[in-house]
Amino acid sequence: MAIAGLNVEHARNLSVRGCLKEVAAKKMREVEERERRNEPVSPRVKAWMDDIKQRQAHQKERDKHVDANNAKNAKEFEALKEVALEIVKAGYRELSKKHHPDVGGSTEEMRKLTAAKQRLVAIIAEEWAKAA
Repeated sequence: MAIAGLNVEHARNLSVRGCLKEVAAKKMREVEERERRNEPVSPRVKAWMDDIKQRQAHQKERDKHVDANNAKNAKEFEALKEVALEIVKAGYRELSKKHHPDVGGSTEEMRKLTAAKQRLVAIIAEEWAKAA
């Protein structure tokens, strides 16, 4: 059994919008085939096809802009991650100059500082992995 040229089982697996797109695509293929055979096509159907083609072209343009923005945001996001890691590393370097055993600090303080830096780096990596 078919509905508007679609198999019922196939149509059940699609959303309403998906069904409409498939029906429209099938109708467009039929009309294009009629045009190739030089059979008459009503002006109303031609206008409908032109409208569909124009909408598809606009959608492709919007998709290009979305893809470009996503790439730009991903680069900025990665740069932000690098900045966060640099801040942690700079803080570690500064504190290690004060607490290193060679400059009068204790080994225990240096171990705690190193463990804290490693935890912060792991947290940053984990949070970026979740957000990506």
